Amino acid sequence: MPRPALLLVCVAALAGGCKKSGPMEAFDSKEWKFTAKFPGKPEVKSQSAPVPGGPQVTMHMFSVTERNGAMMIGVADMPIPEGEGAAKIEERLDGARDGAVANIGATLQTSSPVKLQGKYPGREFTAKLPPPPKGPPEGLVKARIYLVGKRLYQTMVIGTTAFVIEARSTEFLDSFQVSDGTAPAAGGAATGPAAADEFESKEWKFKAKLAGTPEVKDQAGPYATRLKVFATATPQGSYAVGVADLPLPETTAPAEVAKRLDEAQKVAGTALRGTLESSSKGLLQGKYQGRDVVFKLPAKGGEERGARVRVFLVGKRLYQVSVTGTAAFANADAATEFLNTFEVVE
Repeated sequence: MPRPALLLVCVAALAGGCKKSGPMEAFDSKEWKFTAKFPGKPEVKSQSAPVPGGPQVTMHMFSVTERNGAMMIGVADMPIPEGEGAAKIEERLDGARDGAVANIGATLQTSSPVKLQGKYPGREFTAKLPPPPKGPPEGLVKARIYLVGKRLYQTMVIGTTAFVIEARSTEFLDSFQVSDGTAPAAGGAATGPAAADEFESKEWKFKAKLAGTPEVKDQAGPYATRLKVFATATPQGSYAVGVADLPLPETTAPAEVAKRLDEAQKVAGTALRGTLESSSKGLLQGKYQGRDVVFKLPAKGGEERGARVRVFLVGKRLYQVSVTGTAAFANADAATEFLNTFEVVE
């Protein structure tokens, strides 16, 4: 897979500082058939790079660089033979991930399989950037790469950790779509926010889009609590929001907040009987600390299953937002859309 030198330019630019933040704006590349939201009009550059054992490939980069980081999308048409098998495609995705990480001298931290629009295979990964002067202080990369036929797309947020985990960066990554329409996940039509109603719990001060009236039940939570869980089910899986007030003093100390979130993540995995695949830091509404976690669940009926869980601490209150079901269901765009609809009501 190509390793564009343009990424090195972006890393160097971050160390020196760039323009201030701008509002998120929709961008549509009709030539390269994708849409996304950028914080301003992206700069476009192209760079040729060799593919191991193959010809030169041109990577076209669309990027907006700010003071603390950059958001970018790369696209290239790859010399992939017709009828290539699934195993080889997975190998190519791993190669694209490893090439991107090596190109900027970063260290891979997490990696998990994802799908774009319910059908295009991909990888989501995070990597730690080299320290100054090669990179920004506490630098981080969060990226998603996809193969759409023979076309490789790379979506990436790179910069300080605070920049990479902020809500705008997640909005940028989640906004990316290829322009040939949205496909439902395998196993039937997707049931997600597009077909859902907004649900609001005035008692627990949150809202989210759920398909139908949620069933309310109790579930074991961290620190001997019981989560109040609001859940709706589909044939492929379920969407849920759990909430509990922790029997602990309220704190904003980073180490203690991290400890409580780690415990919530651990208990969630135990309840699901899941194997942790990835965990990364996140922010809710730009200020509440959280975790974005992916679990692999035991297979059922020969079908792979998974879960995506986001946990947030708002004062003493813990929120757990989850999608659980078949791997295709958990990795579908509808799952990401549901997770992104959650917010606390202040």
